[in-house]
Amino acid sequence: MTGYRGSTFSSIIAPPSTELKEYIDCYEQAEGGISENRAPYLDLHSIFLPLGSVETSLGYHGSSVCVKSGCNAVRSHCTIIGQNNLQTVYHLFNFTKVNSTMHVRFKPGGFSKAFGIHPSETRNTLFDCEDIFGSEARVVEDMMDNAKSLKERIKIMNSFFMKKLKCIPGTRRGAAVVDVAIELIKNRRGRVRVRNLARALEVPKRSLEWKFLNYVGFSPKEYIRIIRFKEALRNLLHKTVVDWNQLLESYDYYDQSHLIHEFKAATMLSPDMFRRQHGTAFVKYSNILCFLNIHSESNRPLHPFFQEVAQASRSDQNLY
Repeated sequence: MTGYRGSTFSSIIAPPSTELKEYIDCYEQAEGGISENRAPYLDLHSIFLPLGSVETSLGYHGSSVCVKSGCNAVRSHCTIIGQNNLQTVYHLFNFTKVNSTMHVRFKPGGFSKAFGIHPSETRNTLFDCEDIFGSEARVVEDMMDNAKSLKERIKIMNSFFMKKLKCIPGTRRGAAVVDVAIELIKNRRGRVRVRNLARALEVPKRSLEWKFLNYVGFSPKEYIRIIRFKEALRNLLHKTVVDWNQLLESYDYYDQSHLIHEFKAATMLSPDMFRRQHGTAFVKYSNILCFLNIHSESNRPLHPFFQEVAQASRSDQNLY
């Protein structure tokens, strides 16, 4: 996969082991480099799109990133990125010319189910991996650095997660209805009402809402919004010519202002602006929007937060 403005990226998706498929959707190895004439910091600014599930980002070969959401920021080789909704935007900044990262995308509720952590604790929140997995997370980082291939890295990740599993029989009692609901929402591309979903599953609406909050960390309405936005974005990027009225109708947006509001919440741009600025030069791996060199071709001063992160990166070169 080729980037733009002097950068290249490649992405390989791999499944987890059979024992972990209940919890993990996929692994994704993302590697790339930034041309030598670029500054070694803030050349890669990414936005994590909302998926409604937890993702772990583990850098190796010296890759270090900062993930920020509001006032919450984590700068680490390994970050746990909690499930975010459309109101929470995660910004990722890469500090190295070579980016080597293994993304672990969990299924909705999978992280909570696997490690015994209530989804409310990871919702719209960031963690250093050591906060959850202890010092063993640093050992895994060293092993990933020494691994020679994707196959070796997947084996390391499978072994680590199997060792850390804390699933207790019975703790997911009743969650089967949530798994079925998630599949229905995805199959309908987010075009479903909560009351109709509850009726189809033959459960009370309030019971379904409670189960979603308890197992996924979101209400079914929030999860439907996430899936609908994801599908609308996919449609937007794959069309040469966009019929906006058809897009509104296809994904049950009330009107154009409703669509614009959802897009701005998740990408900070209107649908039309996003398409014009990033439609053909869009780098997409996993659930990440990558905007490269966001300031290098502009005379505008950096946002104060960007200045702070850049300065911290330069002053802490030997932190890890």
